[in-house]
Amino acid sequence: MDTQILPSKKVILSPKERRDRNREEMRSNILAIALEIMHKDGAGALNLNEIARRLHLRPSSLYVYFDGKMAIYDALYALGIRIYHEGFDKILQTIDDPWEALQAVIERAMDLSINNPELFHICFERPVPGFVPSAESLAETDKMDIKMYLLLNRVVPAEVPDPSRDVPPAHGLFIAMWHGLIALHLANDPEVAVGNGRFGSLIPAAMSLFKTAWSQTATQHSPTVTQGN
Repeated sequence: MDTQILPSKKVILSPKERRDRNREEMRSNILAIALEIMHKDGAGALNLNEIARRLHLRPSSLYVYFDGKMAIYDALYALGIRIYHEGFDKILQTIDDPWEALQAVIERAMDLSINNPELFHICFERPVPGFVPSAESLAETDKMDIKMYLLLNRVVPAEVPDPSRDVPPAHGLFIAMWHGLIALHLANDPEVAVGNGRFGSLIPAAMSLFKTAWSQTATQHSPTVTQGN
């Protein structure tokens, strides 16, 4: 017997649901165009008039979706942190060895940055004078920072951190290495894949140096065991 295939039931949205959907679509379009402008002319070149022109809107209409240019930067910051955070979580879920995970953190972040250079600049540098992420955005950053601290603490225990700093020195060194390799790769080989290029190829060597230096430091500061007679 032939089986009749019934048409799928159409989901009917309420007026509020339609408005919310349309609002989110427009916000996404605004952010996409903002990234296009920043890619071409730099993060500081973001201009509300140009965004409105490309969307065939009046500049004042953009304020329906964002409070101003800084709010657009903040939304891009939050978007970038979410992308990096998701990539970091995947590493934590799939790699058990902490040293392998740390190398994967740099490699994954570099890959994301190659594909989203503007988000890297917004999230981890200061290309826009006067821009400060909102408390909500910084709260998401703090969540990622805590996970990074816990991962680093598995291989570089911060039992006696430098009291003059918020970040233990070894942890700060890793973060500086992470940022420096990515920033230099984007500046010199922005379209070259991870593992290649002048700086993208240095990740394994940098991790080896970091691991060796920490192992030596840990050995130097380990307590001396005295044998009894």
